[in-house]
Amino acid sequence: MIPTPPAFSAQAPPAPTPPAHPPTAQPAPAPPAPLPFASVRAKYKWSLRDGKESGSGTLVVLLAPASGKLVLEIFSFSDRLALVDGDSARGYQVVLPRQQVNRTVPTLA
Repeated sequence: MIPTPPAFSAQAPPAPTPPAHPPTAQPAPAPPAPLPFASVRAKYKWSLRDGKESGSGTLVVLLAPASGKLVLEIFSFSDRLALVDGDSARGYQVVLPRQQVNRTVPTLA
């Protein structure tokens, strides 16, 4: 025998009961502390030697934390291998000449 469905009711369902304790707001995290320097400029020599390849060149870095400015260049002899130039407000230009990459990205993430 098939059971009979319950009769239709036009009454609204009961309202949900509020939680016993309302959630408490979490405080916002503190902003990061400023770095202890205005800017950093550095130039490094690099070299690569393995069974198949060898090379050397320079790595040039400029970092200005207050403005978010970053310049990073990698050279091999007189060829530029990579360039990253920009800041957090305008975005960063990424250039990789040997791979024909030249684009602007909003973040470095």
